[in-house]
Amino acid sequence: MRWAGVKPPSRAPKALQFEILENESPPAVQNTTSRGEPLERVGSPNRVGSNFGNSNGICDCESTIENQLSSQSHYLFELFQAPLRPCCWVLDFALNCGIHWVITFLLKIFIKIWSLPAMSDDPGRTILDNIVSSRRHALEETRSALPLEHVREMAEARQERRDFAAALVPDPSAGALKGLQVIAELKRASPSRGLLRQHYRPAEIALGYAGGGASALSVLTESQYFLGSTQNLSEVRRTVEIPVLRKDFILESYQVFESVAVGADALLLIVAILTDHDLHSLLGLCNSLRIAALVEVHTEEELDRAVVAGARIIGVNNRNLKTLEINMDTSLELRAKIPRGCVTVSESGIKTEADLRQIKDAGFDAVLIGESFMTQPDPGAALSKLLAEFTGRPSPLENRNSLGISG
Repeated sequence: MRWAGVKPPSRAPKALQFEILENESPPAVQNTTSRGEPLERVGSPNRVGSNFGNSNGICDCESTIENQLSSQSHYLFELFQAPLRPCCWVLDFALNCGIHWVITFLLKIFIKIWSLPAMSDDPGRTILDNIVSSRRHALEETRSALPLEHVREMAEARQERRDFAAALVPDPSAGALKGLQVIAELKRASPSRGLLRQHYRPAEIALGYAGGGASALSVLTESQYFLGSTQNLSEVRRTVEIPVLRKDFILESYQVFESVAVGADALLLIVAILTDHDLHSLLGLCNSLRIAALVEVHTEEELDRAVVAGARIIGVNNRNLKTLEINMDTSLELRAKIPRGCVTVSESGIKTEADLRQIKDAGFDAVLIGESFMTQPDPGAALSKLLAEFTGRPSPLENRNSLGISG
């Protein structure tokens, strides 16, 4: 008989199920705990009553929640030994006091902490290294829950796409004064600023952006550092009619198929976190799946690698992802080195009309702006106001109001 690793529920259940295998012993211990106390096996007659065991090896244990959780706390002693003994003492104390909700809460915290990826003590490790490590860990969990074959089927079944690259090409009819498109970004938090928006309503923000003059939207889907999700992206995609970019830390082909399946029209590829082989391979897969790739660079060396790999939409990130520092000169220095024929985007640190004018004068086709909008009460209105200042024309929202158009 062996313990089946039951996960404690958020509420006390009427019965818990345990799998019973004959001639097996609990892990790491036979008859006693590490404190020398007799160990009562989960599912033993003196704990579960008379209906122990049935023909298929599953028993309904009509024991009290105290007995069930006490068994689990004893097994935590044997499985994790000294480092977790203080936690188990807290559990035992709570058991004696009958505070069942305390036990459940502590177990949830323990499981959450235990599931986090280990962080290196290397002083040279950067925030980008930590994010990538976390992303790899999350990707493993996602892939185990939804295999690649299923994600591939969903991606290949999708037919409709919106042209992300075309949306970023300046509209000649807008005149020379404009000549700059805006990718407006949705994100709830960031490593550099923490929580940006307590009440995060992606569909509402997306509608505001679309009405405020955005040519495309960018949606953060990384969950640990940016508090995003692919559900946010799908919700935004259903709400607006302009192209939607998935902004995440794309590392493997699985995520490309996933991006297509959840509705993205484009995705971000960060040169700094990819090998030359992976960058070339992911770009090829994007082309075959008809999803655009915004290839992000921060240095001249990364730009050279992006061009060799075949990037056609190149984004220059003014933020150093390793230090999170922003330098607008990054865009100005790299723009002249980007080959003709590439769509160009300047990212990060853009806040004012003067910033837009500087970027336009450098020759960029578009800008990606997020934090400066997300910290405003109405992100869509903030975008509309910025464009009005830049073009010297009434904002899109003002035009709609003057025509009596609502919503």
